[in-house]
Formats: sequence, C-alpha cells, structure tokens
Amino acid sequence: MNIEALLSLINNAALLLALVVLYDVLFFNMNINTRLKGAVIGIFIGMIGIALMLNPWELSSGIFFDTRSILLSITALFFGLIPAVIAAVIVGFYRFYEGGAGAWPGIAVIASSVIIGLLWRHFHDRFKKVFSWSELYILGILVHIAMLICMLLLPWSIAIEVLSNVSFPVMLVYPIGTVLLGSLLNNQNSRKKAYDIVEENKVKLQSFIDNVPVGIFRTTSKGKMIQANPEMAKIVGLRTSEEAVAYFQDIGTQLYVNPDRRNEFLNILKTQGHAENFEYEALSADGNHIWLLMNARVSDELNDDGFIIDGFILNITELKNTEKVLKKTESLLYEVSSIAHIGGWEFDVSTGEGTWTSEVACIHDVDPSDETNKNIGLSFYAPSSKEIIEKAIHDAIEKGEPYDVELELISAKKIHKWVRTLGRPVFKDGNVVKLTGSMQDITERKIAADKLLESEGRFRATFEQAAVGMCQSTMEGSFIQVNKRMCDITGYSSKELLSMNFADITYPEDYPKEIYHVENILAGKINDYSIEKRYVCKDGKVVWVNLTVAIVRHQDNKPLYFIGIVEDIDKRKHAEKEVKHYNERLNMLHEIDKGIISSFSSEQIANTVLKHLRKLISCSLARLMLVDKDTDEIFVFAMDSGHVSQIRIGTRVKLNHNRQLDQLRSGRSLVFSDLSILEEPTSPMASMLVKEGICSGLSVPLIIKEEMIGILNLASFTPGFFNPDHQAIVEEVATQLSIAIRNSHLNEQVRKHTIELERYVKERTSQLEEANSELEAFTYSVSHDLRSPLRAIDGFSRIIIEDYGFLFDEEGKRLFDIIRTNTQKMDKLITDLLAFSRIGRNEMNCIDIDMNALVKSVFADLIVHEDKKVVFTVADLPGVCADPTLIRQLWTNLLSNSLKYSMRSEELIIDVGAYAENGMNVYYVKDNGVGFDPKYSHKLFGIFQRLHNEKDFEGTGVGLAIVQRIIHRHGGKAWAEGKVNEGATFYFSLPVMEKEYVCGE
Repeated sequence: MNIEALLSLINNAALLLALVVLYDVLFFNMNINTRLKGAVIGIFIGMIGIALMLNPWELSSGIFFDTRSILLSITALFFGLIPAVIAAVIVGFYRFYEGGAGAWPGIAVIASSVIIGLLWRHFHDRFKKVFSWSELYILGILVHIAMLICMLLLPWSIAIEVLSNVSFPVMLVYPIGTVLLGSLLNNQNSRKKAYDIVEENKVKLQSFIDNVPVGIFRTTSKGKMIQANPEMAKIVGLRTSEEAVAYFQDIGTQLYVNPDRRNEFLNILKTQGHAENFEYEALSADGNHIWLLMNARVSDELNDDGFIIDGFILNITELKNTEKVLKKTESLLYEVSSIAHIGGWEFDVSTGEGTWTSEVACIHDVDPSDETNKNIGLSFYAPSSKEIIEKAIHDAIEKGEPYDVELELISAKKIHKWVRTLGRPVFKDGNVVKLTGSMQDITERKIAADKLLESEGRFRATFEQAAVGMCQSTMEGSFIQVNKRMCDITGYSSKELLSMNFADITYPEDYPKEIYHVENILAGKINDYSIEKRYVCKDGKVVWVNLTVAIVRHQDNKPLYFIGIVEDIDKRKHAEKEVKHYNERLNMLHEIDKGIISSFSSEQIANTVLKHLRKLISCSLARLMLVDKDTDEIFVFAMDSGHVSQIRIGTRVKLNHNRQLDQLRSGRSLVFSDLSILEEPTSPMASMLVKEGICSGLSVPLIIKEEMIGILNLASFTPGFFNPDHQAIVEEVATQLSIAIRNSHLNEQVRKHTIELERYVKERTSQLEEANSELEAFTYSVSHDLRSPLRAIDGFSRIIIEDYGFLFDEEGKRLFDIIRTNTQKMDKLITDLLAFSRIGRNEMNCIDIDMNALVKSVFADLIVHEDKKVVFTVADLPGVCADPTLIRQLWTNLLSNSLKYSMRSEELIIDVGAYAENGMNVYYVKDNGVGFDPKYSHKLFGIFQRLHNEKDFEGTGVGLAIVQRIIHRHGGKAWAEGKVNEGATFYFSLPVMEKEYVCGE
C-alpha cells in the first residue's frame, strides 16, 4: 500500500473539511437573493477547489490527486445545478491551466463528479431531507469508481501504473471523506432550518402581538408602562406603542377613573398572584370614558420599582353599553312580538310535551295558560299543511334538518290563518332531544302576496299585449325585457334585442341627446324624460318614435333598471313634415299679402312679391314683365335675382306672336324643363337666359278682366326644377299680384287726378267712386277667392270624418282635426281682416252711450261659457258720444283678450275703470294674466303682431289693431302696460263729452 499517497489524500481531505467549515462560518447567515446566493456559493466552492488543487498528492509530473471530486459531487448533491456548474467551470479552467498528462482525465473527473451528484439529487426522493451516512458512502463509491474509470483516458501504460498506485487509497479515503463532508453539510442544513424556524416564530410572535385585537401590556407595580402593543395604545387613545410607554408613568392616576380600583387590583395580585376578568372604568388619553376588562399575572422577573405585571386588556365599552340597552331590548321584546305577530315554541322529542309564548297562543286563539303539546299543536293545521309540517318535524328529528315553512292554520275560533314557522333541532350526545322554533302570523302578507301575484299577472298581460313598445334595460343600457310591439317597431326578434344595447338601434345623431337625459336621471336631476328620436330597424329603415323613460330604484334609492315606453310616431312625423311645409307656404303667402297691403306703389308691390316668392320657391331668378299696349312690347318691370344678369329692369322686347304667347294670353301657365330645346324660336330674352346658364323656367300670366297685363317669370339653373306645387303657388301669387298691380295703377291714377281736383271735381268724384268700387271688388275677390277653398277644405274634411271616419285610426282623425282647425283659423283671419278694412270705410253714427251698461253687457256675453272663478269689477265709467257698434266691438276685443290671457291663473281677476286726463276720458282694462315684455309694447297694436306663441294662445293678431283703428276714428289713442307673468293693463282715451263735441275723426 502506498502510505505516502494515503497520507497525502487524508491531508487533502482534512483541508477540504477545514475550508468547508470556513464556508459554513461565512455563509450561514447570508441573506441575499437566491440566484445570486447560488452564484456566490459556486464561486466560493470553486475557490475551495483551487485551494485543494494547490495542495495535491502528485504521482508523477502532470498527474496528481486531490479531493475536488468529493467537493464537486457533494456541492451538486446539496446545492444544485448553478453552484455546481460554476464551481466545476472554475476548477476545470484551473485544471486545464495546470496542464500535464492528467489534464483531460482531471477535467473528465470534474464533469463526472458533478453529473453523478446532480443525478443523485434528482432521482433521490428524499433529497430535501438529511442524507444518511450509508447513502453518502454509496455516493462516494460511485463518484470515485467513475474517477478511476476516467484514468483510462491516460496512455495505457500510464493508466495501469496510476490505477495500481491510487485505487486502494482513493477507494479507502474518498468515500469516507464524502461521508464526512456530507454529514457536515447535513448538520449545517439542520442548524439553518432550526435557525429559520426560530426567526419565523419570532416574526409570527411579533406579528401576533402587533395584530391581536387585545391590548397586551407590561407595567411595574408602581404604575409605569414598560411595554405595550399597538392595540393597547389604540384602546387608551394613543397612536403607537412608543407613545403609550412614554405617556403612562403612573397608571393609577392617569388611567383609572377611580384610583381605589387600582389599589384593589394590586391587592388581588399580591394575594393571589393573578387577577382575572377585572372590570374598571378608565379615562383614555384623548379624554373619553371607557370600560376595560383586564387579566393580569405577576411576572417572575424583578424590577427596582417593585414587581412586574404582565396582562391583557379588552375594551368592553360597547359591551357595557349593550348591557344597558339589553334591559330596554327585553322590555321591547314582548311589544315587538305582539306587533310583528311572532312568538316562540318548543317541545320535547321523547315526551311530546311543549310550551309556547303568549303570542303563539294568541295566533291559535287559545288562552296562553292552556296546556299544549306536539299533538295539540299539529291539530290546528289544515289537512294539506299538516302533511307538510309532519314531514318537516320527522326530518328534523331523524336527520337533524331545520325547517322554514309557510302553512295554513285553522284557529280555535275557526279562523283561517297563514303562519310561517321555523324549527331547529337541539342536540345532546349526537341525538335530537328537543325542537325549538318561532311562529309568525303572515296572513296579511300572504293576502298581499296573492294580490301581488295577481297584479304581476295583469302587468305581464298588459306588458305583452300593449299597443306601444315596452322595454326594460340595465343601467348600462342592455335590454333585459321587451314586448312584442317593441319587436314589431324595430324589426328584431325578442332574442336579438335581449343581446343588444339601446345604442345599437339608436340613430347616431340622436344618441348624444338621449345620453344627456340618461346622465341627468342617474345624477338625480330628473326622474324621467320623454323625447322624440329615431331607431334604425333591422332592415336599415329609420323610424321615428316617442320614447318615455323612467328609472326604477330600490328602497335605499339605489337605481335598479330603466323602463321605457316606445310609441311609433313615424307616420305622424311625416304628416307633420307635410303640414309644416304647407304652413310655411301659407305663412309665406301671408307675408306676401302683408307686403302687398303695406306697399303703396307698383314697384314696392312687385319687389316685395318677387323677394318673398324667390325665397319660398328657392329659384335662381324671379322677374315681373308688364305689357305696354301702346307699343306692343313687354318690358322688365321688377326683378329679384341671385346672380348678375344681362337682362335689366326696363329691358324691352317686342311681343312675338307665337303658340306660347297665345297660351299665356289664354290664362295658361308654361313650364320649361329645358330652355335650350324649345320647339319654336325663343325670344331674345330666353336666348340670353340660356347663355347665362339658366336651364328651366316657369311663366305665369297676370290676367285682369281676361286681358294679360304681364308675365311672372321664374328661372333656375337646375333642369326640370319646377314642379306642379311651384306652379300652383306662383299662379296663386300671380292672381294676387294682378289685382294689386291693377289697384296700384288705379291708385296712381287717383293721385294724378287729385292734382286736377279743382278743374275736374265731377270727373275726380266719378273716378274716386270707381276706385272705391274696384277696391270693394278687390275686397270681395280676396274674401271669395280665399274663403271659398277654405270652406271647401273644411266641409269636405267634415264629410270625410262623418261618413268614412271608421276607416281611419286615431292619428288619421287627429290630422283631419288639424286640417279643419287651420282652415277655420284662416277663415277667422280673413273675417278679421275684412272687419279691419271696413272699420275705416263705414260711416260713423254717434250717439250717447252708457259705458257701465255696455261693459257689463259685453262681459255677460263673453263669460257665459267660462268654468273658472272670475272676479270682475267695474268702476263708475263716464259716458261718451260715439258709434255704439264700434265701441261695443272695442270692449269685446279688450275683455276677450283679458279673459284669454288670464286662463292659466287659478282665479281670473279683471278690473275695469276710468279717469280724466288732459280733456280726455281714459278707460282701462286690467287683468292678472301672463302679461308681456314691456320692450315690445309698441308692437301690440300692429296688425298680425303677436307677443305670444300661437300654440299657447289662439288668435289672428288683428284684434288689437281693430281696437286702435276704432280709437283713432273717435279721435283718441290706445296704449298698454304690462310685465311678464304679472298681468297687463290696456288703456284707451276718448274726448270728454261736451256740448260742442262733434263725434268723428
């Protein structure tokens, strides 16, 4: 045996163990990142390996042995892949650096040692536990057998020599070294685990002390606080444990409300060594009175200030308060049970004997003192309910199952009642020995529930069969319930809608408007809203609906869901659009009428008509051409154009006698879809229009007494622009314009004849009569031409409703009502206009008038159909010399005006009075109506002037103009005062009635 080799290997193994002990000292308490720690361990073990390789047993040059195989295999076994690989790389590089014949076998030994150690670690199911010495010895045998095999990498002759010299020492020393090194690491791991457990327990203990909801303290017997946990500090009104220790220097005077209780507590500790459940009233650091429950014990430790006290404290302030409330609660229990109709019962399972409270006895209509047991209690139930309660009792006794059932009970007075009874088994030694429970009279609730169920059924039927769409949605807008009508409106099935959000079917332009209302509902600003919006149907069609949405909230005001009512108004909206267009047309014609009436010259009339006409039809050009019979020419009299035209006012052209001109002279209008393709030669003006880009035109003749006096031409850059509606409008305007131009010419002639008044009095009088006759004809013509079609519309509408009303739905009937209302309104307007025009023409017949009698008579006629309370007062009114018919109409207009604008008041107050001023009698009518904005008072007496919306108050805007005309004819004036929502006062003045007074303008 090679003694030198054996001693050298033992020496190297000892060095290995010494270095590992050094590693243990350095790394035992290392607290760094796990992966970084593995790298550091690997580097340190690599350094140990190099240290071993610096003190080897050298067999021959380049062939030497050390214990690095033990080090690397144990490293792989205990520390895993990263430390083992790092250490192996370091040692391997150093071995390669040393070189020699044994370099590559040495590197192979390094690799095989690490691999075997890692495999042993991987396949050993107990690698995290302590390895036994036998397992470590077997590992040493395997690693070093592999090492000897690696020697075969040497040349054969050297390998034989090496194996013969080292096999025995290696196999003797190295497995033992493996066992020793492994045992050392086992001990290190055991110590580390124990250390970690201790540290973990320290952390847990401190965490328990810091977080336990019980105050923990340590004090001296002199009352100085030594230690306190956070809960202790919190209980005594401080923030931290440190504050508590610093604050309490004498607990007896600082904490105890009654210091004698502190002395009592200390006496208990001195005599017994401990105190349990000691209660006392304390004063916390923040000044609050609290009740504390304390358990304490005298510590074995000694202190210069006496003995040390360790203890626990609970804040029982709420418990104390609860005890105070408990008595009140007990006193209320009986009252509550009687109010709630609820009581308790119990019976013994083995004997059936039982008891119940007075309220349960009252439910059964028996005396509370009467005997009861299980069978007596069961005898009160109706047959169907008896089966249920018997099964519930059986399951409670046999299976230990509690029960909660609603049953029908027939009391001792034969009254049918519904009760809710709850039963709970009471166990002893695993067996049910008693049943206990409660009973409540729920008859009223049961009846209410049945009614609610019936109501829900009616609601469901109403919901599903409603003629309008109905839906429910979540707070996010997703549908949760829809009815059939909702599906019909949108075209989606119920299943499809329930997978959608309201935004999915809302027309994009309407979405922001609805979101605004939804946000206001959620913010509590409104409870509901109603809007008109559009839905996009499944087929892409857009329909108008009227949507009313309300929010349903819980009792705690928490929003639950939205409910919506959807009414299909698509047909109505289209009808309203048509009516709006028709009204716009009537309004524009009305404006044209006003322009004609307010204009004095033909030029003014023509310019006014052309301006409004082009605005109404939106064409490019409107032009009035008049016929000059003297020169057989036609010339441009007036023009309104949106572009610069070569044709100017005054331009003249010869009348070319052709088929088109003949049609115009016969009273027929001409529509030109494309001026560039006329069959006959066009006039020079038409050619110029074509050059300017005009494509289509409309020509309407102005006819007076079957004679064409002019042509009203309209033109557009758009081919085929003019339609039959345009033609009807222009023809209607042309009729009015013809009369207006004719009358204007007549008026001009009157003015010319006025200059020659002195020389031609008789001729002027004749012409004036003729002019008045023509004006009367005009008035008649206006009345007849406008009122006849209106009456026809109203009459035929009435006939349709009376004879064919069953064919129309409510919406159709409503639209016919709108037609009749508007025609009647137009007829009233025409009547008022005729009345207004006659006021200035009729001759006045003045007589003395009793104003008091007249006012009361007029008011009696007006108030006959009023159903509201009216307070009407009339002061002493001075008489007047005036036309009785006109004055009566004046009072009628003023009083009806006051009644109309006061109708929104709960009580109508109208006051009529008078006073004298500057030789005039001033009369007034004062009301408490809606009033008006005083800055618009100058418009009140103008014709067609209205300061309120026609939808709110009906009228034509002519009544006050008539009043002013009447006052002016009598030589007085009219004015008004008022404020919005504060009523109005209308004044008019008439000359004082004296002997020399002459009635008239």
